[in-house]
Amino acid sequence: MQRVDLLIVGGGISGLSCAAWMQPAELAMELWESSHRVGGKIGSHRQQGYLCEQSASMVVNHLAPVEQLIHACGAAQQRMERPASRARVRYLLEQERLHPLPPSLPGMARSSLISWRGKLRMLAEPLIPRSTLTEESAAAFIRRRLGSELLERALDPYISGTLACDPEQACARSVLPRLNALEQEYRSILLGALWQRLRGQRTPMGSTPFSFAEGMQHLPRQLARLVQQQPGQLQLQHRVESIEPCRLGWRVHATTGRGERTLECRQLVLCCPAPEAARLLAASDPELGQLLATIEYAPITLVHTGFRTDQVQHPLDSQGFLTPSRSPLTINGSLWPSSVFDNRAPAGHHLLTTYLGGSRRPEARDWNDADALQRVLEDLDRVLGLRGEPGFVELVRHPQALPLYQIGHYQRGQRIEQLCRRLPGLHLNGNYLGGVSIRDRIAASHRLARRLGLALGEPLQARSTAVSLGAA
Repeated sequence: MQRVDLLIVGGGISGLSCAAWMQPAELAMELWESSHRVGGKIGSHRQQGYLCEQSASMVVNHLAPVEQLIHACGAAQQRMERPASRARVRYLLEQERLHPLPPSLPGMARSSLISWRGKLRMLAEPLIPRSTLTEESAAAFIRRRLGSELLERALDPYISGTLACDPEQACARSVLPRLNALEQEYRSILLGALWQRLRGQRTPMGSTPFSFAEGMQHLPRQLARLVQQQPGQLQLQHRVESIEPCRLGWRVHATTGRGERTLECRQLVLCCPAPEAARLLAASDPELGQLLATIEYAPITLVHTGFRTDQVQHPLDSQGFLTPSRSPLTINGSLWPSSVFDNRAPAGHHLLTTYLGGSRRPEARDWNDADALQRVLEDLDRVLGLRGEPGFVELVRHPQALPLYQIGHYQRGQRIEQLCRRLPGLHLNGNYLGGVSIRDRIAASHRLARRLGLALGEPLQARSTAVSLGAA
């Protein structure tokens, strides 16, 4: 029977990042992906001159490991940042008008979006005592610390629009970890942020959105090329049927394009979605399998539409806009890729990517394409002023797009980690733990790779220089 040191199951951004961090490994290692391609939900393709993304359209980064990995795999050569001449803001729809949404709390204090009463309430935040609650909704956390107005006009659209969560049901410690940490460490969000700034703890990484010349698919493609520098490490069409503990560590059974395959490994990393991990672990640890099975996912539909510039009355001088939960509109928001990056639409045209579904409107998953498109166009017309029909339309549906970090998720995550420690050599690395963004997944994979390196006698720091040289 074949034996390896490390087996990674799942070729999405989590699995690819973990495998890439382990390069160049003096280890026997494989990464198995069940489908015919890597990247998971990340995908890009060009049609009729429009570059359409299947999920994430950009990365907003402030973490050093993300920059390191992008350079290590060679993806930086195609990196595209938003030109400095283009607006940095995103709009918020308020009373059927678009208002610039400041990206920071100081900016909110100067914004016309917030009334003087709301600003005074926000500035009183340092007077609010630290909470002793173990679990609190994101809405309750923001309402308690910064006031209802800031919740309704800033955090609610962000949480429901980009994370697909209902703020009243979302776990504050999971969806707002940085704000929660400031309260716990400094007693105040505003004072904590000020203290960190005064101590020079601001991150050296910028927060300018970036993508790649041919879309986000370039990143997993380059990570896969890095992993494939060691022949046989990346295996496609390997669907894991079962796993079980064995003397070496774990025995894994899979169905492949060429038949069945069984392999034993010292360390096993599951980078598949929570329902799949629950299925695989049900026999080895029923409690762990059940905990993973309780994680809910939100459906999201992306509607790409292309218009001539003269068909849109709004100048589209921003990244796009978000809608608050109380909005009468159906859509969660709209991103304008051709306003952020070059070469996203034919000359003289705009590409708009509009989002439906999430916790706000899960019923959107049942709308047919014609109904979903009609609702999107009606809402966009109310906000942007459209003339005529789009010349390009494409819908992308994700029935299980994002895991929902509901109230209790933080404690559930801690219990999952405790149960994993009872299973030596097993590790979970999916977007249902530690953040859903590409940035979060790369950072989480970096932390895991450090632990794997120690467990396998291959410390990660000893390989960091070699990784960069290997991708040059």
